[in-house]
Amino acid sequence: MAQIEQIWRNILGCLAAAGMGPQDLVKVTVLLTRAEDIPVAREIRQRMLQGAEPASTLMIVAGLASPQFLAEIEAIAAAP
Repeated sequence: MAQIEQIWRNILGCLAAAGMGPQDLVKVTVLLTRAEDIPVAREIRQRMLQGAEPASTLMIVAGLASPQFLAEIEAIAAAP
């Protein structure tokens, strides 16, 4: 799904700007509005995180701030 890909690109861009990478992620929280997006969300996460395995929570929610938003990801990173 394009929205999830873009969210992860934004997160990885923020990490890179801070001199960090996926391995510096400590915790991610993924919010999806459609349960059927879980498999694709997991595949994209795995590909984008390149083996990094932060603690994570996945929730299916009734909606987000805008009806067009199908996903949201909160990411917490810690520098070494």
